[in-house]
Amino acid sequence: LNFNWDINSSRVIYGQSNAYQTLTDYHYTSATPTLAWAATANTTVKLLAGAGLYDSTDLQTKSVNSNVQIGVVRQLTELWTLSAAAGYSRESNSVSTYEYIPVYLGPFLIGFDKEFVHLDSTENGTVFNASLTRKAELLSVSAIASRSVVPTGFAFLATQTTYAIGFDYPRTERWTFDGSVQRSTSKEPQAIGPVVNRSEERRV
Repeated sequence: LNFNWDINSSRVIYGQSNAYQTLTDYHYTSATPTLAWAATANTTVKLLAGAGLYDSTDLQTKSVNSNVQIGVVRQLTELWTLSAAAGYSRESNSVSTYEYIPVYLGPFLIGFDKEFVHLDSTENGTVFNASLTRKAELLSVSAIASRSVVPTGFAFLATQTTYAIGFDYPRTERWTFDGSVQRSTSKEPQAIGPVVNRSEERRV
């Protein structure tokens, strides 16, 4: 039986841009406890949990996320290893800002009144992480699929889904060849407006 506890805290500051500001400086702190039980010589069962707090530096948006997963690591053969975990996630978002409301005197617009607005929303979903790895004396190949809640620099935390295949081939003591293909999609809630869907492909 093995217990592990990870605590991470980061602060991200983006450079200044002359274009329209899209990225937001933020703080993100997360805690991830993991309980692993070696059920057999080839199988390990895991219980994973996680919690995180995302704060934009301008204090206008905040996200609190939590998740719980159950997983297994199985040594299929001497070369093949399967690792998989899946579970439930919950994200609570809040935005605090000022909204300008037009003020009319009869049919005439005479100005704007500033009003403080606080909005809350909650999103539930699933998270998972699966990998299949073949590790031989020379060639190592892995396939990975995952979905997690991550900070991206936008208003709130984003739900990111990634699929990747990679290999590593140490040809000689001095030469190593490796490569990977990855595709990621993310759902990013906005402070105002609908969810933005983004996709990215990467080949190395």
